[in-house]
Amino acid sequence: MSDDEPSNRQRRKAARAGAHKLKSDPAWKPLPSDPMEKLRELDQQTRDARVYAETNQCEACRALRESTADETALCETHLAEAMGF
Repeated sequence: MSDDEPSNRQRRKAARAGAHKLKSDPAWKPLPSDPMEKLRELDQQTRDARVYAETNQCEACRALRESTADETALCETHLAEAMGF
C-alpha cells in the first residue's frame, strides 16, 4: 500500500460516517426490503389511476358522488376493481 492510500480502517470509518450522514438525512428513503412489495404498490397505483379515470364516465359513480357529496365515492363495481377484486 502506498502512503497516499487510506488504510482499511480509514475506509471503514469513512463508510460508516457516510452511512450515518445518509441515514440522518430526512429526505433519504431506503428501498423497500421486499421487491415484491414494491411491485404490489406499483400495481395498486396503476389500478387506481385506471379505475378513477373510468369513473368519470360511469353513471353509477356520478350518481353516488352527487347523492353523498363525496368526490371519491365509487360504485360497487369500481370499488371492487380499485380493491383488486
